Amino acid sequence: MICATALIFAPVVLGVTSALYFVMSKVMEGLKGVNARGFSFGGGPVVPFEIFILVLGGYLFLIVLVITYFVAGMKEGDDAVDLRYQIGKTMPVAVLI
Repeated sequence: MICATALIFAPVVLGVTSALYFVMSKVMEGLKGVNARGFSFGGGPVVPFEIFILVLGGYLFLIVLVITYFVAGMKEGDDAVDLRYQIGKTMPVAVLI
């Protein structure tokens, strides 16, 4: 189950998060300067989408690395070769999803 989290669920959740951020950033850019009942919308700066994706990519890399490290440790113990093999097997799949 932990492997499925690293391979499938984490990339899918981050993909949905980035899509929602893209939509919300466009909506907030359109609302700059709009006042409704004393509230101002979109007054602050919006993080550029490219920077947000870069941060999510780094987070995905680290979370897959940590989860794979613990799973390989539970399966094989302190075996460096198996750890490298597991990382090499899971990282490309997680990034492509």
